[in-house]
Amino acid sequence: MNRVFLLINLLLLFLVFSFNSCIIVKYDNKEEIEFEPEIDISPKPIIELSNTMIRSSKGDMIAFLPKDWFLINIENQFSSDIIAVAVNKEYNMSAVFSTIRIEPEYENKIEEEGLYGLAWYAYNKREKKSAGNIKQIGKYQGIKMGVRKFVKYEFAMKNEAIASKSAVFISTTNDYYEFSLVPMSINGNKLPKIQEINDIFSSILTGIKF
Repeated sequence: MNRVFLLINLLLLFLVFSFNSCIIVKYDNKEEIEFEPEIDISPKPIIELSNTMIRSSKGDMIAFLPKDWFLINIENQFSSDIIAVAVNKEYNMSAVFSTIRIEPEYENKIEEEGLYGLAWYAYNKREKKSAGNIKQIGKYQGIKMGVRKFVKYEFAMKNEAIASKSAVFISTTNDYYEFSLVPMSINGNKLPKIQEINDIFSSILTGIKF
């Protein structure tokens, strides 16, 4: 069984399951969203990005991978919502780029709450698919990077301590996208350190254009 086969199976599992002050947003169903104040991040990457580019089918979103990362073949392996999946050479982190399709009954909420509503929707959809096997880590947080804006959330399987990170964003054509960074262990490889995950996540965000 080769590494790529193991990687695909782990990613399939992921995709299926897949400041102290806060602000409260109330939805009609009385559920509350807690999020931290927005932060400003430098548009310059912490780690070097390559020329390997990911592009949405509409061309309204592109992204660049870190140096030495590579794309894996996802043809006939994943949902049509998945744009691309990439991994690092250590096989302990993967980046997943996808579109977000909104169920009609939630469209008004997302129009009202913007990116926070979109992040809430993305996480809750993921949690529902996992049958309650994932947990949210921390609160939703807005990220400003020049003129671009994202909202981040973190989550982990309930038996895992290290969190995956996701960021949602809306393109100029008003389409919804999500980027997720997923720590993994393939063939006994060590999980990445938290600081490395944070640096990679921030750097990939700098390479997303929409």
